[in-house]
Amino acid sequence: MAQYSHVYPKITLAGTIANAPGVSLLGFMVDLFHSYVLVLVNVVCMAVFLIVITWVCYQKKMAETA
Repeated sequence: MAQYSHVYPKITLAGTIANAPGVSLLGFMVDLFHSYVLVLVNVVCMAVFLIVITWVCYQKKMAETA
């Protein structure tokens, strides 16, 4: 928790920067494929990927502190 004040702004900035082209890309995919199904599958895959990455990083951090 000591590094929270240094890490949180960086994560927030990265998320904000990624959000702008991400939303446009999802809209482009809807226009291209005329369906929300592929976009929904894409969003679910990204969410699962982020959960796995978070879990892996957390496990590595716990291994370092142990």
